[in-house]
This record gives sequence, C-alpha cells and structure tokens, in this order.
Amino acid sequence: MRALVVGNNRTFESNVVSCLEAHPDIEIVGVVGDGKEGIRLAKQLLPDLVITQFDMPDMTGLALTRALKNDGIPPPAIVIVSWTDSPYYSQLAYQAGADGYLARTTLGQLEPLVEKLKEQRA
Repeated sequence: MRALVVGNNRTFESNVVSCLEAHPDIEIVGVVGDGKEGIRLAKQLLPDLVITQFDMPDMTGLALTRALKNDGIPPPAIVIVSWTDSPYYSQLAYQAGADGYLARTTLGQLEPLVEKLKEQRA
C-alpha cells in the first residue's frame, strides 16, 4: 500500500510517518506540507492511502478529501486527523468522503485503522 502524508505540522508528519513505518507493506511515497501540494502529488503518484490533517492554512482536510474523491483519479482511502475527538468533526470528515477519522490523541489507533482499510481494498 502506497501512502501520502499531508500536513503542515512537522510533529504531525513525523508521528504519522513513524506509525506507517511500522508496517512493512506500506511505502511512504510522499510527505507534503499543504493541501494544494497534496492534491498535486496525489494526482501524480496515485497513492492508495492519504493521511491528512483536518486544519491546514491553505485548505482543510475536508476540501482535500472532496477534491481527491471527486477528481476522476482512482480515489485513495483517506484518513483525516484532527485536534479533537468531537463527533461533529468526525461526522464532517465522513460526509466529505473520508474513510477514517482520528483525533491526534488517538493516533496510536492509526495502525489498526490502516489494516482495516487495506482489507477493504483487497
């Protein structure tokens, strides 16, 4: 599974990369610092998985999700990570087309979520 990480926070990016590197069958194809670059790279690299922050200065993870799900490219599985575990934000993420939602405090659950998404795509 090929993964792209999109965020504007080095700590976020580092934590996500560390979680993904624990999976021998996940290849990190890119780490970018904003949503527009994330969309451009996703179109170019066609990752199976995109993990994005909810809030970024140039666009939200919701806008990035909508763009990738409705752009005519094979849509990747998308996980949005937010600062809150609020059901409201989770609902917004799923309405935008996200395949998963995690709060930063529950980033440790990324590994089982990625396994579930891999099974669904197999």
